[in-house]
Amino acid sequence: MTTLDDKILGLKTQNYVSSSESEGEDEDYKISGDEDPRDDNIDLSNVAAPPDFRLEVPKTGPKGVIQDYRRYKQLETEQRKEKEKEITALAQKFSVSCQSSLDDEKEKELLKELELDTDEFIQQYHLQRLLQLKEEQERRLQLNSPKFGKVISLENKDQFLDAVDKENPNVIVVVHLYSEDLRSCRAMNGCLQCLAQQYSLVKFCKIIARETGISRNFTKEGLPALLVYKGGQTIGNFVKLEDTFGQDFFASDVESFLIENDILTEELECQLTASVTAKKEDDNSDLDID
Repeated sequence: MTTLDDKILGLKTQNYVSSSESEGEDEDYKISGDEDPRDDNIDLSNVAAPPDFRLEVPKTGPKGVIQDYRRYKQLETEQRKEKEKEITALAQKFSVSCQSSLDDEKEKELLKELELDTDEFIQQYHLQRLLQLKEEQERRLQLNSPKFGKVISLENKDQFLDAVDKENPNVIVVVHLYSEDLRSCRAMNGCLQCLAQQYSLVKFCKIIARETGISRNFTKEGLPALLVYKGGQTIGNFVKLEDTFGQDFFASDVESFLIENDILTEELECQLTASVTAKKEDDNSDLDID
C-alpha cells in the first residue's frame, strides 16, 4: 500500500535507481568477461536502440491534489476556530471574573459608605433627640418650678432654715446676710432686687445677720455675705464682700460676680425668657375668638 508521499516521490521498485546496483552491474560485466556496453571503445553502430520508455509514476491527478489541499485547509480552519473559541471563552471568563470582582469591590465600598452614612445619621438623630429631651425637661421644669421675681425677707432662724431645706431641690437659693447699718449691705439689697426680677427662677432672700444667731464678730467683720444653697446643700459661701465691691456698686457687678462663680448662668436667664413667652402663649390661647 502506498502513501501520498510515495505517490509524490515515486516508488523504489518502479523508478528508483541505486548507485549500488550500478556498481553490481559493473562487477557482473567483469566476471562474465563480456564487454561493458558503457565502454567508450565499443562500437555501438550495430547495437539496436532500446525501446523508448518513460518512468511509470502513479497519477493522482489535479482534482485529488486540490481535494487534499482543501481538506488540509478545512482542518486548519477548524483547528483555528477551536482555538479562537477557547481563547474567547477564557477571555469571557476572565472578563466576567474581573467584572464580578469589580462589582464586589464597588458593592463593598457602597456598603461601607452606607454604614458610615447610617452611623452619622444615627448619631445626629440621637444628638437631636437628646437636645429635644433636654428642652422638654427644661420646659417642664420651667412650668413646675416656682417663680419668685422679688427678694424674700426672712424674719428669724426658722424661716431661714425652711427657706433652704423645704425648697424645690432644683431651685437655687441665695441668702443675703446683712446689717442695716452698713452702706454696702444696703447697696447689696438693691442689687438683689434687680437680679430677682431678671432671674425669677432663682430664690433671693435676705435676713439680718443677728437674727440667725451668728457671732457678733462675724456681724462686724464678715458682712455683707451671700450664702448659696441648692437641694439643701451649700454651693457658695461669699463673705466680706465689701472688700470685693466697695460700698457702692451696681447689679451688673453682682451679676458678673455670681456668673463667674457658677451661681447664675445664661441658661437660667433663657429659662426666664422662655417661661414668659410660654405664659404669654398660654394667655393668648385662652382668648375666645368670635
